[in-house]
Amino acid sequence: MRPLSLGLIALISLSGCTTAFKTYMPDVSVGYSINCSGTAFSWGSCFEKAGEICGSHGYDILSQTGEQGSVASANQSGFYGSSIMKRSLIVSCKS
Repeated sequence: MRPLSLGLIALISLSGCTTAFKTYMPDVSVGYSINCSGTAFSWGSCFEKAGEICGSHGYDILSQTGEQGSVASANQSGFYGSSIMKRSLIVSCKS
């Protein structure tokens, strides 16, 4: 039963969380880099976070990137495989 619980912990850690960091654009305006990677999230998670940051003013999407992949590992206890989803968004809040 122990390998199953370790696999579950690994799956949860791969799911990630939605994070946002303030960044500065080349024209010195403020932007936000939002990461909503993981199988437990979607692009909606990124857009929701942007809405929380910018509020009723709204936001402009400056960059949107995403990629999908897989990870697999094996040891004497068994085999583990999962999908990896990477999503990032850079937004600028409207004035």
